[in-house]
Amino acid sequence: MKLNYTSIGFILFFHSLALFGLVNFKINMIDIQMTLLMYFITGFGVTVGYHRLWAHRSYKASYIVQAVLAILGAGALQGSILWWSKYHRLHHNKSDTDDDPYGPQLGFLHSHIIWIFENKKLNKLKTINVSDLTSNPIVVFQHKHYVIISLLCSIGFPLVYYIFNGYNIYNCLFYPVALARVILWHSTWFVNSLAHTLGTQTYGKSGTSRDHFLTALLTFGEGYHNFHHEFPYDYRNAIHWYQYDPSKWIIEILYFLGLVTDLKTNNDLNNKIKEQQKRKDITLNEYHDLCQKENQNLIVYKGGVYDLTDLLKNHPGGYHNIKIVIGKSEEFFEQHFKELNNHTHNAIKLLNKCKICNIKKE
Repeated sequence: MKLNYTSIGFILFFHSLALFGLVNFKINMIDIQMTLLMYFITGFGVTVGYHRLWAHRSYKASYIVQAVLAILGAGALQGSILWWSKYHRLHHNKSDTDDDPYGPQLGFLHSHIIWIFENKKLNKLKTINVSDLTSNPIVVFQHKHYVIISLLCSIGFPLVYYIFNGYNIYNCLFYPVALARVILWHSTWFVNSLAHTLGTQTYGKSGTSRDHFLTALLTFGEGYHNFHHEFPYDYRNAIHWYQYDPSKWIIEILYFLGLVTDLKTNNDLNNKIKEQQKRKDITLNEYHDLCQKENQNLIVYKGGVYDLTDLLKNHPGGYHNIKIVIGKSEEFFEQHFKELNNHTHNAIKLLNKCKICNIKKE
């Protein structure tokens, strides 16, 4: 196994800095407050921004909201939006397989932290479609200037506050800078490890994802992971009023203020499927006539006609896998579909959403 010594040194440095401070320096109330503040604001930058906005496109946000989330997310020191989202889309696209960068197939510790220490070649990473991100000026700017933005947010912001208010700057480095990062890192990694090991599978058992309250508590709602893997495009992770999902609450507040739009939910999928049932069936000859039209992305599968245009744009990392089946035989599509990762029941529903009609006998 080839090691990524940069990642090892970087993570070890922050852990050592936090531990040194806890052992040798008294933690004051301002240190606790600022540590929690940095943990929360950068954490929401990841959950509300990196994860739900950019990786899954579960809602749309104004440029000002995107700019704020891009800065806060950079402060979490988990990589740029583009890098983070690409790996996360691969995780969903190849969940629980050897191509999953932080899947559970190699054990708890590997999915929690060891995968970060590896220089592993992920051949499937190049198939992940991130054209929506590379065409977003805020994402591109953050990626290009990630180092300076991340340092200004994670170190510069708390340090300036401590200096202007006359607080001990060493405590600032040990606690709001280092300790807040370490806690947030492990909280985020628990989604990959703990939420794929312990918990309930209320919404589907086609993979290892689980709903785990402790992880949800640490990650502002991300721990309802079984629901998320079944409905990855949903802006929520928790759907019940009594479940802890402050990331969802923030998105809903921003929606109320008119700063975000197009909140996607699993109900949208169910309603779309009901609409499909009302459409008129066509003959096979009529289907072939449709295929002759320009920019048609149609397939026939199990007696149904499917328009995969939306999937080409919105499937998490599946652009190349989907494009290859357009215009091919039903047998080719079935074989290709079986060779992909273990699709959830709701992934099948997502395919059904694309159904435009049935083929009727002539």
